[in-house]
Amino acid sequence: MREAQEAAANMCSAWGGWMDMPEEIANIVQRAIEAGYLQALSDVRDGKVGGLGLTDG
Repeated sequence: MREAQEAAANMCSAWGGWMDMPEEIANIVQRAIEAGYLQALSDVRDGKVGGLGLTDG
């Protein structure tokens, strides 16, 4: 989960950080990014993403 939190922080830093967003919106954005990141990790582990060396079938 740490990687997902870091990814969310990196994505939102492009907007000037979390400081300007209402807390409710920041929470929604963070959860959405975390969910997408975790799904991407799952896809990579399951070999659903081509072009990544060992995952190529």
